[in-house]
Amino acid sequence: EREDKMDVNILIKLGCRMTGVREKTAKLSS
Repeated sequence: EREDKMDVNILIKLGCRMTGVREKTAKLSS
C-alpha cells in the first residue's frame, strides 16, 4: 500500500509539472 501511495504522489507531481510546462509554453507561444 505504501508503494502505491508513493506512485500516486509521483504521478500527481509529474502531472503538476506537465501542466506547469504547458502553461509556460502557452504563454511563450501567445
